[in-house]
Amino acid sequence: MKACEGIVKLHFVRPEVTAASRAAADNFNHLSAVDVSHFLLMATRAEGKVLEPFRAQVKVHEQALRELKEIRIERIIKNYAQLLALVDALRLVVPLTDRQHATAQRELVAMNLVRQSTVNADPAEVAEFWEVYEYLQSLSEDPVVDHSMIAINLNEFAERAAEHKQKLADIGTLRNLLPNSRSRKLIEKNRAVDSAVRDAFNRRNLMSGRGPTVKCWMFQNPDVKRGNA
Repeated sequence: MKACEGIVKLHFVRPEVTAASRAAADNFNHLSAVDVSHFLLMATRAEGKVLEPFRAQVKVHEQALRELKEIRIERIIKNYAQLLALVDALRLVVPLTDRQHATAQRELVAMNLVRQSTVNADPAEVAEFWEVYEYLQSLSEDPVVDHSMIAINLNEFAERAAEHKQKLADIGTLRNLLPNSRSRKLIEKNRAVDSAVRDAFNRRNLMSGRGPTVKCWMFQNPDVKRGNA
C-alpha cells in the first residue's frame, strides 16, 4: 500500500493545568509498553479487512472531492481522499462513534478547502513546488530546507525531489515564477547561508566534500508567523 502523502497540520492551545489533568497525565505516563502495544497487533491482524475497504473508499472520496468546485488540484484531492478513507478504515480497528467519525471527516474536508485556498493564488507550477516541499519535509527528521525562514537551494531541492520521484517544473520555469509566489513570499535570492541541510547531508556522506555554506532563495515561513515552527 502506498503511504499517504498528505500532511495534516493540527494547532493546539496549551490548556490550563488542573489537578485532574495532571493526574490523568501522570496515569498516562505510567502506562507500560504492554498496556498500549496491542493496537499494532490489532492493526496488523486486520490488514486485509482494512485495506480492501480503504481502496474502495479512496475512490468514493476522490469523486466527492472532485465535485466540490472549490478544489481543483488533483494532488490535493488524492491526498485528502486517502486520509478520509483511512478514517473510514480506522473504525475497523478502534471503536469510533458515528459522531467522532463524522467530525473527523468534516474537519478533513475543511482542511482540504483551506489547503486549496492557500495555493489558489499561485500558478500550478508554484503550487506543485510547495506541495512537493511539504511532502519532502514530512519524510525525514533531517531538514530538507532551513527553517527560521524557508531557505531553499533550488538545484539541491530538485535533486531531492527527483530522488523521491516527485514531479517539479524545470528549474528555469521555477526561477521565473517563484519570485511571484503568494503563499510563501520571496524575501531574497541567492543569500549565502550556513545550511542545516548541507550539514545533515555531510554527516551522512562523509566524503561528499560539500561546503557548509550554500546560496539559497529565502521565503517567508507562514508556520513561524503562527508560532508553529
